[in-house]
Amino acid sequence: SVIDLAAGRITALSGRLAQSERTLLDAHLTFIREHEQRVQNPPPVAACEVPEAPDLAGHTTGDLDFVPQLMRMQLDNILLAVRCDLTRSATLIMGGNGSTLPWLGINQYTAHSVAHGDTDQHVPIPNAAELQLQVGQWQAEQFAYLVRGLNEIPEGDGTALDNSLVV
Repeated sequence: SVIDLAAGRITALSGRLAQSERTLLDAHLTFIREHEQRVQNPPPVAACEVPEAPDLAGHTTGDLDFVPQLMRMQLDNILLAVRCDLTRSATLIMGGNGSTLPWLGINQYTAHSVAHGDTDQHVPIPNAAELQLQVGQWQAEQFAYLVRGLNEIPEGDGTALDNSLVV
């Protein structure tokens, strides 16, 4: 224990402090002791087994219809890593690229074109706002899945979501 290693110094310091300062020092030492105990005896973590590998047979890197399943797998990986306390930070970009979005029925425009409302040749997309809403809704659904998952992971007196910043 850090406190045990510094016991002599803590005792000497405590003797020189006013009562109000000793109260603060005691509160701080209690916090440190409780934290040490949590670190030394962490609560059991549920469901940290590595899930079965997904069946990717028949799918290739360029298989855009498989994007929703890949996105779900990535979100599940993030949730598993948080649940198993393997990370406290994750980044997942759902932004557009030069691909179409066939799982949303958007086959004639790229995600980049939809985001900007015009084609790569700067020709306005007639229903750009509708397509942007469709893409945004799908992305919001993915975000909601992540947030719900974080809210289901017990952590301290609350959930992982209570202790998270999600942007």
